Amino acid sequence: MSSPSRNAPWLRRGASVLALGWLLSCQVDKLFRDGGASDPPAARLEFTPPPNATAGDPLSPAVRVSAIDSTGSVDSAFHGTVTLTLGEHPEGAALRGTRTLDAVRGVTNFADLSVNRAGTGYTLVATATGVRGATSPAFDVAPAAAARLAFSAQPHNAMVDSVTKPAVQVTVFDTLGNVATSFAGEVTVALAANSSGGALGGTSTAPAASGVATFADLSVNRPGTGYRLTASAGQLSGATSDAFDITAGPPTTGDLTVNATTTGDNAPGSYTVTVDGGLSRTIGANGAGTTYNGLPASDHVVALTDVPANCTVSGGASKTVTVPAGG
Repeated sequence: MSSPSRNAPWLRRGASVLALGWLLSCQVDKLFRDGGASDPPAARLEFTPPPNATAGDPLSPAVRVSAIDSTGSVDSAFHGTVTLTLGEHPEGAALRGTRTLDAVRGVTNFADLSVNRAGTGYTLVATATGVRGATSPAFDVAPAAAARLAFSAQPHNAMVDSVTKPAVQVTVFDTLGNVATSFAGEVTVALAANSSGGALGGTSTAPAASGVATFADLSVNRPGTGYRLTASAGQLSGATSDAFDITAGPPTTGDLTVNATTTGDNAPGSYTVTVDGGLSRTIGANGAGTTYNGLPASDHVVALTDVPANCTVSGGASKTVTVPAGG
């Protein structure tokens, strides 16, 4: 019998039979072995905690949202579209930048998001079709750098040399309209050019506290209409107030008329009258008296003298009277 072929993988020779066989190694497919199971799909979205930020500046590092499967792992097969919106936020706040992106291997990075309003306790909300959305941990947004001034409490009408009330206030803002609470520099107010020639009295320079400068004792020394205040603080954009008027104060003096009426025999022809021990004048015993003009509006002692012994003055020869302003 001829010898077996050299190409045969395995030979066994018996008395009359030549047996041939192959050795094979096979691996059961994973999908078949696991009963048809595959990696679990994404079940929910999850935020990496957003950073605190400054109004108008991009949140850095970028806001990151991951698609998480039921085992708590990032689902790298998820490529869905993720959309961000503001959750908790103050009135007037807006989320700016690219707010809708497709995930890459289960992760979406939003690199240019910013918020325009300063505030605390902001949150973001992430949504995507087919998975449970997420709300981010809270973060804060600080005001941007100080940029301009504005009169937040305007000057009111007042009388000459009287303090304007309530107090005038000037607030410092950033370019987005947020109060620049970190600004503590000095703010100066002055009278704008005016035709009345008034001068500003009181403390005209004050430091800002949490971005607000308060002027509690301002006054103007001349009456006039259309006065305005200006505010300045270094390189910040200044401000001009609304118009206000200064009126003349009430009169501070008054007039006093003194006369006498005499009855009976042997009446004198006149008497002497004094005010506060001075300003002596002669008045007739009957008829027209005398008027003191421009006396200070206050109490004064008026006395009648040169009264003969045979005469009695009703109520006494000395009396205290009150001269009203403008009276």
